[in-house]
Amino acid sequence: MKESKINKEINVAIKSEENFLAILNSLTDPMHIIDREYNIQFLNSAMVLWLNKLNINSDLVGKTLFEEFPLLEYDKIHNEYDKVFKTGELLITKEATKLTKGIIFTETLKIPVKSNGKVEQVITIMRDITEQKKAEEKLKASEEKYKNIISNLMDIIIILDLKGNFLYVSPQIYDISGFKQKEIIGKNGFKLMHPDDINKTTSVLKEAIEQKKRIYIEYRTLHKQGHYIEVSASGRIVNIEGEDRIFAVVRDISEHKISEQKLKESEEKYRLITENANDMIAILNNKMEYEYVNEAAFLNIMGRTKDDLIGYNSLHWAHPDDIEKSINAFKDGWEKGEAFIQARFRDTQEKYHSLEVRGKLIIDHKGEKKVLIVSRDISERKEAEQKLKDSEEKYRYLIENSIEGVWVIDSEAKTILVNPSMAHILGYTVEEMIGKSLFSFTNEEQVKITKNHLEKRKKGISEERDAYLLHKDGNKVYLRIRATPIFDSEGNYEGTYAFLADITQKMLAEQKLKESEERFRTLFEIAPASISVLDLDGNIILSNQKFCNLHGVKNPELLEGRKILEFIAEKDWSKLKEAMKKSFEGLPRGLNQYTMLKDNGTEFPAEAISSGIKNKKGEIIGLIGVAQDITERNIAEQKLKESEEKYSHLFKSSPYSILIANMNGKVIDCNFLEDKITGYLKEEIIGKNMLDIPMFPKEYLPIVIKDFKTLLKGRIPKPNEIQIRKKNGTLVWVQPTASIFKIEGESYM
Repeated sequence: MKESKINKEINVAIKSEENFLAILNSLTDPMHIIDREYNIQFLNSAMVLWLNKLNINSDLVGKTLFEEFPLLEYDKIHNEYDKVFKTGELLITKEATKLTKGIIFTETLKIPVKSNGKVEQVITIMRDITEQKKAEEKLKASEEKYKNIISNLMDIIIILDLKGNFLYVSPQIYDISGFKQKEIIGKNGFKLMHPDDINKTTSVLKEAIEQKKRIYIEYRTLHKQGHYIEVSASGRIVNIEGEDRIFAVVRDISEHKISEQKLKESEEKYRLITENANDMIAILNNKMEYEYVNEAAFLNIMGRTKDDLIGYNSLHWAHPDDIEKSINAFKDGWEKGEAFIQARFRDTQEKYHSLEVRGKLIIDHKGEKKVLIVSRDISERKEAEQKLKDSEEKYRYLIENSIEGVWVIDSEAKTILVNPSMAHILGYTVEEMIGKSLFSFTNEEQVKITKNHLEKRKKGISEERDAYLLHKDGNKVYLRIRATPIFDSEGNYEGTYAFLADITQKMLAEQKLKESEERFRTLFEIAPASISVLDLDGNIILSNQKFCNLHGVKNPELLEGRKILEFIAEKDWSKLKEAMKKSFEGLPRGLNQYTMLKDNGTEFPAEAISSGIKNKKGEIIGLIGVAQDITERNIAEQKLKESEEKYSHLFKSSPYSILIANMNGKVIDCNFLEDKITGYLKEEIIGKNMLDIPMFPKEYLPIVIKDFKTLLKGRIPKPNEIQIRKKNGTLVWVQPTASIFKIEGESYM
């Protein structure tokens, strides 16, 4: 089938859906229409008849293509339709499909149907060329005169008005008649017809117009070179846009007519050879001498012509070790009517070919007994069988020693092969797993899921997925599974083979990560401080309820997308931007005090610190800020300056955990009865050296000692983020700050 284009005229002629479907129903070839979801929307009459002939359910409208035709090669067919939907171009393909009755050969034309410039449907026209294939095989075995009798012919679609004027012809017109489309459209078909065929054609058309019935006619039409060619036309009268038109499919039957004539004239022996054709074909007399050979096959396989063979004994080229059994097989076939043997015969290059030879006793047109021999070269198959045998051991070794698990089940899901790695993953031996059902290695929850996936295997679908099976000890083993179906040569499902990798540790790590994220979210929400997360442009992308409370906003959702500068007094913008810049650059930063704003514009003092957020590559992708209203603290500090008594009150009511120690590190006071950060009671700390309190992990002691020494030198250490161990043993992140002050001339920190 050659590619064709549908021009503007036919698009106009088939606008009406009703008429369009009528036209499609008039086609002699099976066709169907699918939408973009592969749902079957229409089958023509020829398609229904064809499906019924093949014993295939024809009630398909509304159903999907791949559900109803599981034997289709999913990837191939899906890619073909996907190409038509995407490109809007015609696509012509040939297929061979295995059915219970055997293989059928089809030739398919996929035609896009556009709506608003987009392909919404595809018309698929199919031609069953199985018989044609068989005929071609037979012709290959006949003499040279039969080689070009039958070829794969392409039909022409034509639309005429009732006067016989061409309104549309498909591009294939050129292949048959030599005329181009533009040379035909607008001309009268009767003027191209052989004069002797005009009357019968007119009569048939008149009857079709009056009775609205399908027509079929054979006639001769003019070739551009001046001679006439035999064609057949099949079609009917259809109404297109309110006008009756003649829609027909025209086929070149010139070679078909010639082949019919030649076949009628052929001798009986050639008919018999054609009927039994299968590779090299010969007729032997009772002396085992060649009387006929299909020269092309012998020349192709053995390098011998007809003249090399006719009159010679067939054993002349047999392998010495195969001569005796060849003679016995010939005698057996002569007596019993048929025989079969595998033997070796020499070609012109002195190379022996392994042949599969079938003999059948026949009677020729003279009534004499002959033996029809059909020989097939199976040398490659023999070599392949040996290679397969050699490779089986190699691949078995690879499977047995593969780190990845290999598992093969039959059509009943019973284990027929596992490698040691697979058995080890589940805690079994190979012997313990062989013969057991796949479902015995999982629980009820997974059985139903697994069965659903096995149904996909039966439809020819391979897939990769994650699932779990049960270890021999009962624990779950998480696996990455790549499964592929196994079919026999007839297309019957035989089972599945799969490669399995243990991903249990990965799954557990992902679960821990998820739990960690959930813990972070919880801490984020319940933290006593105001927390916000900013993008690189200073936009708020996340905030907790404390942030909302601090700035007088009802809920965090109302803050997303707003600038953090909206909540900072303009006088402190430069200070905030500088702090953010340091955080983005990963530079050291400390607490800063700002004049912040509530949503209604009210100012309040606050203290804040920020830190850059890094991705897995270590790149800064955002900023997290922690802030606290220090209105009360400022008041307390002011009062502290005025009165020691006020200082004591403020010291105890401060929202921070404060320790006061002498310059030897001995704790003399703290501002809590029970520290919320460390969990220690006041009496457990007072009087002890700070370094003797078991709250500093070993890895952070050098930092603490360094800061202590810095204080002793009279300098204030830079703030550091460290972890401390609470009384209950858990670790928390803190940012301690320290300073030196004097009371009655005595230095404290």
